[in-house]
Amino acid sequence: MVEYFVQFWVRPENDSDKSGTPQDRISTILLCLLMLGIATIIASLFLVKELGDASQKIETLRKFQADVYSRLGAYEEMQHHLGYTQFIHNFKNGVLRRDADRLLMARIQINKALLALEKVGGGRFEMGAVRNTLQEYREMTLIAERLIAAGRSVVEIDRVVRVDDGPAIAAMQSILSGIHAARDALEDSLSDQNVQMSRIRTVFNFAVGGLVLLTIAIFYVYVRARRNAGILADTAASLHSANTFIEERIQRLVGMAKSSDPDIPLIRDVRDEGSSGYDSLRRLETSFTELIHRMSQQEDRLIAHSAALETTNEELMRFNNLASHDLQEPLRKIQTNIDLIGLRHRDEVSDDLGRHLDKLAISARKMQSLISDLLAYSRVGSVTLSQEMLDPREVVQEAVRETEQLFDARSGTVSVDIPAGPLVPGDRAQLVQAFVNILSNAAKFVGKDVSPEVRVSGVYTDFRFTLIFADNGIGFDPVYAEQIFEPFHRIQRASENEGNGIGLSIVKRVVTRLGGNVRAVPVETGGARFIVNLMLQPQDDDRDGKESV
Repeated sequence: MVEYFVQFWVRPENDSDKSGTPQDRISTILLCLLMLGIATIIASLFLVKELGDASQKIETLRKFQADVYSRLGAYEEMQHHLGYTQFIHNFKNGVLRRDADRLLMARIQINKALLALEKVGGGRFEMGAVRNTLQEYREMTLIAERLIAAGRSVVEIDRVVRVDDGPAIAAMQSILSGIHAARDALEDSLSDQNVQMSRIRTVFNFAVGGLVLLTIAIFYVYVRARRNAGILADTAASLHSANTFIEERIQRLVGMAKSSDPDIPLIRDVRDEGSSGYDSLRRLETSFTELIHRMSQQEDRLIAHSAALETTNEELMRFNNLASHDLQEPLRKIQTNIDLIGLRHRDEVSDDLGRHLDKLAISARKMQSLISDLLAYSRVGSVTLSQEMLDPREVVQEAVRETEQLFDARSGTVSVDIPAGPLVPGDRAQLVQAFVNILSNAAKFVGKDVSPEVRVSGVYTDFRFTLIFADNGIGFDPVYAEQIFEPFHRIQRASENEGNGIGLSIVKRVVTRLGGNVRAVPVETGGARFIVNLMLQPQDDDRDGKESV
């Protein structure tokens, strides 16, 4: 390219090439660049339409996916209430021990399971089978309480309150299979759409980049042509005059050499001078050629590296999608089978075997939680973050709602005091997840027989918004202030507290990708404070109009 333009600009006027004047060649180049730019604009408009269609499809699939996961969560909640450690355990022990309090707890858990069942949804037959069985169990708890009050024996009570739950178990399995099938189909469709959208976005970025480069090239050619036209004309005239002068001098010297000794110093100097000028031009041409070659090699390496990075990113996304299904599905089956053992063989299971089943269920849940945390950590770095304008009060309240059950189970409280102020740019889903992790961490790491309490406050400055999560937990040593945000780093032993050591690392990764920062500060009186700084969108001076958001 460089060699071509050098030859293009320094071509003498009397060149035998028929390509026309420099002005004609400039016009041709500009016309070609404009045509290429128009073609790029048309292609970009088409890509914008394709990108919009793909985004709509992905949004629709995500809505369906959220509904399916909501049903799956409701199903797991129903299973939890009916599990071996919940309803089945209380109902069985209430009958065997003639304990009315346990029967009351069993009836409460049945009611919670019925509420969760309505959120699960499914076929009318399956829903009816499960609902009828649960209602029958609830009635049996009342009958068992009356028989206990009447002084009936355990054998008589057990014979009266028996319920055939085989159809309900089969219906639950059918509902779960339907949910899993819908989830897998949606995840496959969503993965395909994400890959397609990524490809369209890559092509669109290349098209926009090419359009920008074309615009710069057109402007550069035009400006350089206008600026250098006069200089090139003067240079060509000077070179022509110098060439004529040198030729005339050489001719005179050659005539003198014919009648003189060839070793005359003047003749030798002329030969040396001519040779030196020619060698300089040859060295200049060689340098230009080597420079062009090195630039071409560097460009090829950059293109290959970019393609390799894109391929690696796509492979990581595919692995994430596969791992989400292939790792979690066996654990779900283990959990389901444990619950089915408790439902179908509750009369045959001894207390010792029951304790082992409980340990198995707890281990399966911990493993499932670890896998979910690992996948969430990997998604934070691979998923493209959206930049929507958010009200931090709404985001925090959503995180509080998601952790409400966790705090209620431990008689904990969360108070929020955030003033009205400007909106904060960020990704809603990622920020909610980060705040949920902070709140969950505060609920888990508290002293024995201590109810967790968290106070959330916010402060606005000119350039950023600061959130402070203050808890009454066990705190930590200041030397671990940075290490607690590292993956798998745990200050306490795994047997002492819950958690996988990934939650806070997800918090730091999300906040950092959004341009903010997070730090942890221990409190001398107990507990800790997690301080999250988020950058504000540059705004006009009319702050009053946005304070009411």
